[in-house]
Parts: sequence; structure tokens; C-alpha cells
Amino acid sequence: MKTLKIFLVVLVLALIAAITPWFIKSTNAPASNPCVNNLRQIDGAKEQAALVRQWPAGTDCDNLTNKLVVNEYMKNNTTPICPDGGIYQYNPVGKDPECSKARDKNIKTRHKMPE
Repeated sequence: MKTLKIFLVVLVLALIAAITPWFIKSTNAPASNPCVNNLRQIDGAKEQAALVRQWPAGTDCDNLTNKLVVNEYMKNNTTPICPDGGIYQYNPVGKDPECSKARDKNIKTRHKMPE
């Protein structure tokens, strides 16, 4: 009986040890996802527009005409909004889009495309 109790205590401790890192990760992730997802959406739309319009690498996607073309490939046909009030820069074809909040040392990882 004593062995069974020890086994159950060890099992409970093992479960707590296994779940804790997952829980910590999941509580930090939602704060970073919206901006990163917006950057990915902009990047995908930019690449689709470049493919359809046959834009070469380096084509400026921040000028109004090209930005409107890129927006045609995004949900709601508009630039997404950064959850922390940052401003998105589309950048040229072949370069990742950026969020102005990425310059903030306290929150830059939440506003930068993963490498």
C-alpha cells in the first residue's frame, strides 16, 4: 500500500512537471501571435501580388499603388491593424514586412517575423 501511495505522488509530480512548461508557453503566446500573424499575412499577400504582377525582387511595395495591389490579396482588402498600435511597413519584394513596434526593446520579439 505504501508503494502505491509513493507511485501516485511521483505520478502527480511528473504530470505537474510535464504540464507546467506547456502552460507557461501558452500564456505568453497569445500576446505575440496577432502581430506576427499580420506580418505573415502581409508577406503572403505581397508574394502573391509579385507573382501575379510579375514584380521583380526589390519592387517597392510601400508606395500607394503597389500597396493597394497587395491589399487585394489580404482579408478585407486592407492593411491589418497591429494590436499594440504599431505601423506596418510592407518593404520591397524579397524582404520581410516590419512592424514599427519591433524597434521597442521591451516587445520587439512579439512584432517581428520569425527567422
